[in-house]
Amino acid sequence: MEIRVATMEDIDQIALLFIEQFDVQAVLDPYLMQSGTQSEEFIKNTIKDADSQLFVAEEVDKIVGFVTVFEKKNPDFDFMIPHKYVHLMDIIVTKGHQGKGIANRLMDEVKKWALDRKLDYIELTVAANNSAVNFYLKNGYEETMKTMRYQL
Repeated sequence: MEIRVATMEDIDQIALLFIEQFDVQAVLDPYLMQSGTQSEEFIKNTIKDADSQLFVAEEVDKIVGFVTVFEKKNPDFDFMIPHKYVHLMDIIVTKGHQGKGIANRLMDEVKKWALDRKLDYIELTVAANNSAVNFYLKNGYEETMKTMRYQL
């Protein structure tokens, strides 16, 4: 299994994994999320943009996982200490390949990317009822904020 930077030739396989991810998210938060597809334009832009990266996990010419990351900086407010960070937007390993360390290897690649760019930290948002919360905690992530919602 190889972790590498995505190319334009990977778009169709990445799009299929996005469908799998959106199906999971729709179950976790049916009020806000629904099954669907990611636009080809989003995938292309993530691959091309200098401030983003899409890493894939490939096994025998088949993409079995990926992670998307974006370089961000905090708002320019006088009271905030300036910093740059990684926003980890998506990570998915297809069901048949979960539990094999692929997500850990993808996360290691994200850490290398962040260190190479001299970024301050990696940040992500995850649904409170997502089993991935335990994965993130085991990998040294800590909860720093809570999103509260009042349903009308």
